[in-house]
Amino acid sequence: METYQLQRLTPDFLPRLIALSKRVDWNYSERTVRTAFRAGPIYGHTTPQGELLSSAAIFPYGQTLAWLGMVIVHPDHQRRGLGRAVVQQCIDQVQSPQRAIKLIATAEGAQLYSRLGFQTVGINRKFLCDSSIASPEPTGRYQVQPLRQSDLATVVALDEAAIGAERSAFLAAHITYAQQAVLLRDSSGIAVGYALSVPATGMLVIGPVVAPDTEAALLMVHELCKTHRGTLRIDVPQPLEPFCRGLARHGFQLADEPPIMAYNAAALPEPSKTLFAIASQAYG
Repeated sequence: METYQLQRLTPDFLPRLIALSKRVDWNYSERTVRTAFRAGPIYGHTTPQGELLSSAAIFPYGQTLAWLGMVIVHPDHQRRGLGRAVVQQCIDQVQSPQRAIKLIATAEGAQLYSRLGFQTVGINRKFLCDSSIASPEPTGRYQVQPLRQSDLATVVALDEAAIGAERSAFLAAHITYAQQAVLLRDSSGIAVGYALSVPATGMLVIGPVVAPDTEAALLMVHELCKTHRGTLRIDVPQPLEPFCRGLARHGFQLADEPPIMAYNAAALPEPSKTLFAIASQAYG
């Protein structure tokens, strides 16, 4: 009988995590995994020989929210309870009456998460674009500026207002690997939004995007995309129809609509109208 050890993974597992992601065609980049190790604990099953068979990461965002991601089971070892065990390990690390846990589920994973107490609370709209996007009409209401290191506290505050939880550790790590990061100011010079573009395997991912309205969100998306040649991706976690129509006008096409699920959903923060795109399905 095969024996597996469930353990907290160290950064030494980085190559094995990337290799495991390739087995399910997720192809995590080194940036993705390094950010994950900085943002929260990652757990997985290993064989006595050190082969990595499963993974799951839990990212605590303050005391009220956590995000579950990077849930993978090696295709040759599925249906043996490894997925359930590694996900439960993550839940146990952060569970409290005041904290909700969110994730974006695959079709294969949704049934497992339902059995563990998660319920569907929304839809994530995944958009892809393989061509350059049109320039939005400038109105003079906003100015997009490069994000500076001294702006981090401002970004953390804008992000917390958008998602309802503080995630400074994640943002500090994610910004480190951004190809471009921008801050949005209104006509009075007040910072009212931010957005990042982060390289991933085979594409450039736009997000998070935090903005006061659709015009501002599309302005930052254009700024981040205008010089890129290749595939673009953006994940929209709310039914923001004007924003989605704007993405379509700029060349983005809807590729998938996986469910957003939550554990202890009653503790979820109130939805914000300023979160236009998440960082990724792995982090929220």
